[in-house]
Amino acid sequence: MESRLNKSDAGVAREKNVLVIGAGSGIGAALVDRLAGRIEVNHVVALSARPVAAIGRDVTWLAHDALKEAPAALTGKLKSHVERLHQVFVCVGFLHDSHNRPEKALRELSGDHAMKSFRSNALAPLRYVEGCLPLLFHAERSEVLILSAKVGSIGDNGLGGWYSYRMSKAALNMGVRNLAIEAGRRRNHPIVAAVHPGTTRSPLSNAFLRGRECVSAGKAADRLVALANGCDPSIHGCFVHWDGTPLPW
Repeated sequence: MESRLNKSDAGVAREKNVLVIGAGSGIGAALVDRLAGRIEVNHVVALSARPVAAIGRDVTWLAHDALKEAPAALTGKLKSHVERLHQVFVCVGFLHDSHNRPEKALRELSGDHAMKSFRSNALAPLRYVEGCLPLLFHAERSEVLILSAKVGSIGDNGLGGWYSYRMSKAALNMGVRNLAIEAGRRRNHPIVAAVHPGTTRSPLSNAFLRGRECVSAGKAADRLVALANGCDPSIHGCFVHWDGTPLPW
């Protein structure tokens, strides 16, 4: 499959304001670390459900919980720091907790766990994006990359299991597609895509990674920055790998 990374655009210097949603840990935290010192980045807004101390002059940490606060509240918080956004990385998600592990069989499916997965993996990302959309429609190029997962692909599913996680990520993918269609009806709309960042090491996923090829959160962050800086507009409304190649819905 052909990569949709536009190499002619990669590395182009732009004064960018970047929003990282889910910046408290994992890939989100690594993105803040990578972006904070880049010459083309003007300001990084790092968002998490719980407040985190500011880490630099060009980084602002904001607390916001999309499942408890209105999108308009996020819009107001953002506008107090930046007039417009050029890149948004949505890194929120939920795999399991101490009470529920990824299901291996239908009999293990819990309604409460499934609904928690849906709210965290499908609803929350879209509510966050709703809050930042007013800052994304402008004459300069902008991108919204929403982290999904390859296991959310219906066409790629040959193993089964992981009911709650798979279903919630598949729902997210549909939401991202809808969002891209809606945004595309307006002029100067952002490029919107669902992105599989690659299998990434984290405290919650380590137990399931034995024998699998995986990368660090820092490596995943580097890939996402490269994709955002060089992505082709043709990925708008698509579900793609970290390098821009398409994934089946």
